[in-house]
Order: sequence, then C-alpha cells, then structure tokens
Amino acid sequence: MNNTFQKTALAIGLALSTSLVSCQKDSAIAPVQPPLENTSAQKATDDVIVVNVAKKYTLTQQGNAILTYYPDGRLQKVTQGAEFHRDYTYNGNTIQAISYRNGKMAFKDTYLIDPATNRCYESEQIDYLVLPTPYTSNAIDPTCKRTWVYAYNAKGQLTSCGEKNKAATRTEYGYNAQGNLNLVTTYWEGMSKVKPWYTITLQYLENKTRQSQNPGQINVIEYVEDKYPTNFNWILLPTPYSYIDYYAQAIPERYLKIYGKMSKSLLSAANWHVEGMGYHGSNFTYSLNADGYVTERKRFDDQYPQLLQTEAYNYTVSYLGVSL
Repeated sequence: MNNTFQKTALAIGLALSTSLVSCQKDSAIAPVQPPLENTSAQKATDDVIVVNVAKKYTLTQQGNAILTYYPDGRLQKVTQGAEFHRDYTYNGNTIQAISYRNGKMAFKDTYLIDPATNRCYESEQIDYLVLPTPYTSNAIDPTCKRTWVYAYNAKGQLTSCGEKNKAATRTEYGYNAQGNLNLVTTYWEGMSKVKPWYTITLQYLENKTRQSQNPGQINVIEYVEDKYPTNFNWILLPTPYSYIDYYAQAIPERYLKIYGKMSKSLLSAANWHVEGMGYHGSNFTYSLNADGYVTERKRFDDQYPQLLQTEAYNYTVSYLGVSL
C-alpha cells in the first residue's frame, strides 16, 4: 500500500512540475502515470486514488492577434501583423492602452476601473487621426478626444455605453433569459436622437446533442458554452474596426475583462440592420479541443456560401492544483 501511494505521489509531482504548455488544436493533456512493473503492482492499482489536476487556459493567439502577458498574468500587448500593436499599462485603478499603426500612435484609451466590481465605469479615447475616421478632415485640432460612461444591470452585465456630454450618442445592450447578449442598439445624434442608427441581433450555438437527450424538456434550449469569452466578439479584428462602430461608440476593447459578465455561450450569428444601408450578417462555426475550448472559428457570409475569415486559437495551460 505504501508503494502505491509513493507512485501516486510521483505521478502528482510529475504533473505539477509542468507549469505552462502549449495547447495544440484538438489535443487533450494526459496526466503522467508510472508504468506497472509487476503483477503485485498491477493488483495494487485498485487502491490508487484518481487525481484531477485543475487547468487554467490563457489565450495567446486569436487569428493574427498575438497576446502576451506580464509575469503577474495581466495583458501586456496585442500584436496583429507588422502594422498594428496595442500596449497596456496599469496604475492603480487605471488601465491605459495605446494602439500603434505603422509605428505611429493612433489611439490612446484610458479606462477607469471600479475596484469593488473590476468594471470600467468611464473611459477616455484620444484619436490621433492617423487612420481614416469621421474626424480626419478636422485640420484645426490634431486630435479628437471623447469620453464615454458605462452602465450595468444588477447582474453585472453591460447595459449602455454613451458619450459623456452627448446623451443622444450611445449604444444599449440587451440580454436573453440565458444571460447572452442578443441585441445591440446604437443611437447617433448625427442621424436621429430617438431612432436607432443601427441594430445588431446576436444568436448562439445550440447544443443539439444535449437537447435530443432530453426530449421531455419542451422549449428548453441549451447552448454550447464559451469557455473563454472575449468582448464584442462579433466585430472583425483588427481595431479600429469600421466607420459604423466608430461613429457612435468607443472603439471596443476586445481582451481586457472590464465590461462585466460577457455572454457565456458561443456566438453562432450576428446580423446588422443599418438605417438607410440595409441588412447584412455573418454566421460562425467552431472546432473545440477535448476540454471544450475553441481551437478554430470560421466566419461565413449569411447570404452567400462564402468563407470570410478563419481564426486559429492557441492557449497556454497552467496547472492550478489537485482535487481528489
């Protein structure tokens, strides 16, 4: 029996000695186990306690975006090809993110964080007019500064982001019964103060297998869990994204976990309706690894059988502890 526990302890030690490993597509990480040397050892395996090692996934790549981190685990940089990178610094309850395009400072975002909730309640965005934006033609002011305020519901979900001194310019967020964001409504004072400029409806990937196993649960919809949710995951990278997103809201931060509780299911469709411009949309499919994390996402045009984008996801995996 003592020999058995020695072997079990050895297995645990080997498993925990590896702190970070690269997560390959559709691969599972198997615990290290000592070989069985003889029949008595084989018989003793009946007494071995099963050990589960808890894992923590950290995203290191999404498509052409490469994420790096400080030693304490906070996001340090997002690099997208040779043209774009975004650097993050932290000072108390303030986070600053500076975006560079071709070596020139393009945007500087400053996020004020509520220490009680870890949510952003106000942000300032300075546009240095390096990129084509609605303000590029303003030759008098070499920058454009905008301040945004954020509101949340009792569940900690983001409900609005509005320009601080222009109440008519804002984006509102609505959620379904499962807690997934399903409606984004943007108002812009340049279009109308009461009529939305554009709306986005979002749908999520249903777990058909689970639902077929529970045929008695009428009208109960189960969704595939998003185990590593990011912010505003219907928007194409890199930032800044497009005129539509930039006119009437802050250019969203994709990776900092500062906007409260995100949707907990995998996005399957995003459909835009823009005032005076019509409708367009995208559908999404996924590949998952053995732990249920996304390893690949494909984006398709919803009206034509056309693949628009393929993103590979990679992670590092750390071992947090042992549960028996």
